[in-house]
Amino acid sequence: MFRQAGPLNGKESFERGAITKLDTAVYLIPYPTDEEYLGFILSGSIKYVVSIMDTSIVENGEWIAKEKKITNVYQMPFEILSMRADTIDTLKMLDVVGYVKKLPKPVVVHDFRSDSPASKEFIRLYSLETDTVQK
Repeated sequence: MFRQAGPLNGKESFERGAITKLDTAVYLIPYPTDEEYLGFILSGSIKYVVSIMDTSIVENGEWIAKEKKITNVYQMPFEILSMRADTIDTLKMLDVVGYVKKLPKPVVVHDFRSDSPASKEFIRLYSLETDTVQK
């Protein structure tokens, strides 16, 4: 069971997967569709977007470029902290978790799908660091 995601207006999932509330104002989400981006991410309640999508995957390039453009147009703080999809580097992911904890909140973190290995590892490590993941 997922807890209602405050700034995300009680949404439990997006088209590409579940929303996991990791902390009071930190959410792991899938890559949002255009409608989800406009309706939830750019609605004014999210302060920062972090992508952990693997930049070495050619197909991800189009999605990342699109997201850069959207966040630039709407002046949404956005950062890519790429994690390899084929081998998860736990130490690097711990650095990403620590970095995300220092960002202005609320913040969303995403891979293309919320059930990807990188997403699952982010959730696991975040929960180890804070013991607050609410499912």
